[in-house]
Amino acid sequence: MNLQRTSNSFDADCKTIATIMKDLHHERIDLLKMNIEGAEHAVLRSLLDAGLVVKVLCVEFDHPTSVLTIVRTIRQVLRGGYVAVSASHWNYTFIHRSVLP
Repeated sequence: MNLQRTSNSFDADCKTIATIMKDLHHERIDLLKMNIEGAEHAVLRSLLDAGLVVKVLCVEFDHPTSVLTIVRTIRQVLRGGYVAVSASHWNYTFIHRSVLP
């Protein structure tokens, strides 16, 4: 993503989290921390669509992504079974309900 709309950018091959887990023979993720400059929306959508449960998600939502886009993504995460336990300056921590007491 060229979030800052600069003239210098690059393309990178990417894999979904589900594919990475399969490639590495991982059955679960306890903690996923994302600071990925605007790509967090697509990654979270992919994670939720695949039905993957991560115990703890730490996400930095980047600007200038629209506030509406951020709110929509947060709502998707909450509908996906997560509870927001911390929020500070667009940095959110979510815990999946399945691991709460």
